[in-house]
Amino acid sequence: MVVAPQDDDSLSDIVDYDTSIGDADVVSYTDSSLVVMKGQQLEFTSGIMYMVNFDLSCNSLTGHIPEEIGKLTALKNLNLSWNHLSGIIPESIGEVHALESLDLSHNEFGGEIPASLSVLLSLIHLNLSYNNLTGRIPSGNQLQTLSDQASIYMGNPDLCGPPLSKNCSETDLIPAAPEGHKRGSDTVFFFLAMGSGYVMGLWIIFILFLFKKNWRVFCFSFYDRLYDWVYVQMALSWAFMRRMG
Repeated sequence: MVVAPQDDDSLSDIVDYDTSIGDADVVSYTDSSLVVMKGQQLEFTSGIMYMVNFDLSCNSLTGHIPEEIGKLTALKNLNLSWNHLSGIIPESIGEVHALESLDLSHNEFGGEIPASLSVLLSLIHLNLSYNNLTGRIPSGNQLQTLSDQASIYMGNPDLCGPPLSKNCSETDLIPAAPEGHKRGSDTVFFFLAMGSGYVMGLWIIFILFLFKKNWRVFCFSFYDRLYDWVYVQMALSWAFMRRMG
């Protein structure tokens, strides 16, 4: 009798039973596991207890990768592809020194690729395609030895630098300021510009008055007449209110 799982998950268990040998009922079994590792589907029929594998691909997982992932120092295969995971890829991933295969493709990870990936000397398969990763792709001897490097990062339009053809400009490398901070900066810039213009205008008027005598005479005469007119109007208004009172 053979009992097999009915779904197509990337990780499955198959148990084989033999129940008829002579007059005795003898039960024997073999555990086997189908695992997607290093981009290939592999079947393990022995030594499973000695393998360190973490495959949760093709599920509907949400959330983020915890920083504690770095404590799994014996982990060799990590496959979280085809889920709905988000957040950043933690720097602690670089502490999993035995990691040979890392597949985080087809998720919603954002932020920059951690530079610690370049110190994983055992890494021979990497897939970060189709996420929301941004910034410059980290360089490192180990990352440069991976095959088909362009496909590792495809589907991340905001990534730049080798091995992609998109170059990193200075504006791409400067993180965007928060919206509130941006509005505050715009307000400060506006008042600085307005104050500078006001001071410059006063200096221009002062210089004109300094070198144009007829302008000074006209201006002073104008202000004298204006002062007299305002004084007369105020005096008449005051006298009128006293009579009304």
